[in-house]
Amino acid sequence: MAGEDQHYIPAAYIGRFSADREGRHRDRVVWVQRAEGRPYQAAARYVGKRPKQYDHDRQLFWRPGTKAVDAAGSGSTLTLDTIWRYESRLTSALNALEDPTGLLDGCLWAQVLVPFVSSLFVRGPDFATEFQARIPGATGPAPDSPEPVPGSLSWRDNSLAGMAIEWQRLLAPVMAAQWTVFHGPSPILTTNDLGRCLMFGLKPDVISYAVPLSPRSVLALTRRACREMLEWREDRWIAPISRRSAPDWGLEEGRRAIRAFAYHEVYGPTEESVRDASEDWRPSRPYVGPWGGLITGPGRGLLPYLEDYFRLLTIVDRTHARVIAGGDGIDWGIVARSWSAPVQIPLNVGRFPGGLFVTDRGVGINLERFGVADVEREIEDKQAAYEATHPGNDTPPQTPSAS
Repeated sequence: MAGEDQHYIPAAYIGRFSADREGRHRDRVVWVQRAEGRPYQAAARYVGKRPKQYDHDRQLFWRPGTKAVDAAGSGSTLTLDTIWRYESRLTSALNALEDPTGLLDGCLWAQVLVPFVSSLFVRGPDFATEFQARIPGATGPAPDSPEPVPGSLSWRDNSLAGMAIEWQRLLAPVMAAQWTVFHGPSPILTTNDLGRCLMFGLKPDVISYAVPLSPRSVLALTRRACREMLEWREDRWIAPISRRSAPDWGLEEGRRAIRAFAYHEVYGPTEESVRDASEDWRPSRPYVGPWGGLITGPGRGLLPYLEDYFRLLTIVDRTHARVIAGGDGIDWGIVARSWSAPVQIPLNVGRFPGGLFVTDRGVGINLERFGVADVEREIEDKQAAYEATHPGNDTPPQTPSAS
């Protein structure tokens, strides 16, 4: 909630790594290993959070036809802590993803799991630091210019805007990725306060991302440029998920990687599962973002696919027959049922038709349909059109960019 401690990783997710089996996941007790501290026990709702993690510094907003209004004076707070709508169904969705005996419902995958996994790359406390370091003086402070331009957003508010933009960009590559769940025989795994780490060896010379689901299972995401992501079976959408067995030694390696790639904390079911041999343990790996793994090349190469997730939300609300008949456009009323974050639509590039395609048995996505060259050509065309209609002014409207 605005103004209070805000979870940068859902408490319902942390609680999956408790030894408790009763009560809400957020109320279950986990063992916590904090950097340079000793292991202790706490309910999941008390860890993985920060005060005002998503609240804006500048508490101003604009109502149509009015001047800027002070949010504090209106009894409300400008915050992005309300955009994680998937959290209300996260437990049931993760249970379904982890269940090796059933088919994964396509609606749950699209409405809950895709935004959850995507958000793990942006909602943590590591994102602002990494984002501000990208372009000194533009996304964050520069050595000769530590303060933002007077009248502009604070660096913190700029990072929050970048977070929302990058989250939307990541949806398409997460949809396109190969989802593989590894199931182990023993409760060995822990998780960290970012909910992710790197994973090697699934494919030769390919980096995957591991998202622990419970002490016995972990999701691996491996980059794919094109795949069929939904199938129509028995009058409903199904998300095809690969499943593989993992030996205990593999889970042990995963636990070490989870600890190494933590930001500040590790969570597990027992003291032994989180305790490190060193009393002054601290994470040893650098920032782990999507670049180089899920995403290759400049971020602007994802602009043609910005709206594909919203097309997907519309599709899973319809039958396969209707989609084949042309019902694959975006219905923003349907989108609003499960998505409440800001929507990025660039003003300096044309709107692309995206990379979704319909087959006789389902729906796929192709992230190679358009590339950086197509985006740059669109930007040049927009620039030329603007200059032709605005002589003497060569600066068309811009949309904030996350990269």
